[in-house]
Amino acid sequence: MTLVTLLLAAALAVISIIAAVVARSQAKTAVTRFSRRFGLDVPPGMEGHIRAVVQARRIGATTGTLVAVSIATVFLLLFPGFQLLATWWCLFGSYLLGAGLGATVAIFISEGKRERGVMRVARSTAVTVADYVPPFQSFFGRFCVVVAVLALVGDCWLTVEDSAGYLSIVSGVLVVLSVITLIVYEVVSHRATGRGASAGTPLELAWDDALRSYALVNLSGLVALMALYSLVAYNALVSTSTGPMQPEAAYGIYVGLLPIAASVGIFALVAIMSSMSSRQHFLRRLWPGFANTTGREDVAAQSTTPPDIMGGR
Repeated sequence: MTLVTLLLAAALAVISIIAAVVARSQAKTAVTRFSRRFGLDVPPGMEGHIRAVVQARRIGATTGTLVAVSIATVFLLLFPGFQLLATWWCLFGSYLLGAGLGATVAIFISEGKRERGVMRVARSTAVTVADYVPPFQSFFGRFCVVVAVLALVGDCWLTVEDSAGYLSIVSGVLVVLSVITLIVYEVVSHRATGRGASAGTPLELAWDDALRSYALVNLSGLVALMALYSLVAYNALVSTSTGPMQPEAAYGIYVGLLPIAASVGIFALVAIMSSMSSRQHFLRRLWPGFANTTGREDVAAQSTTPPDIMGGR
């Protein structure tokens, strides 16, 4: 199993590196793709900063993945005995967590390095997390964490009262990580919304909002994904189940219902996060004027003349 663990860890590391290489080869078109995704024209002089954010995200995701997978590998080697499926979920969970947190941290660090002292466009209204992340997605992440915690409590109760075969250490680890990620998301999202941004025009400020929304949407999605993967990981109980457990209703719930429902939730969440509606949520909330005029020639004129009311809904 030691060899299998090392091979799986190496495979995930290689996948991360290949993804980074592919992303680097597409760096020239990254700004254009971001422009289409956010529904904003690129303001003059800001293309270099956007490229730096894209590069930071790529490096952060790769670095985070390598660190997290390495830590998980050491853990698995120090505590051998996990079944193959459990080993996979542990390593894949670390891959997901490392990539998500690494990319998010890198984006905010890159944003923090922007040149200070630029005349800023002021807002007339305060922004909230709901302006950057669709409220349903934030609620869904919290809901998934609550369900994952309740499932873990039930799993522990069944382990004590019925059979040790119900114990899923990997699911427990993923639940703990999902709770930690949720706390990180709540802290980071509220700090990010209260942080100022260097912007000389409304269009630059809209791009600051776009990059901030991009990071927070991904972090919010990571919260839900970690919790959902903890539910999918219960399918590893098939390897440790005993004959008397299998006819029980609880066994069918943990091995069948929870993993299937969580898998459906994962596909639905990924589809929602990848949709244009989710990516441009901030645009409709904070910049309805740009949302209606993006791609027209008058956007350039708007970007040089601050309107009386900024960030209005």
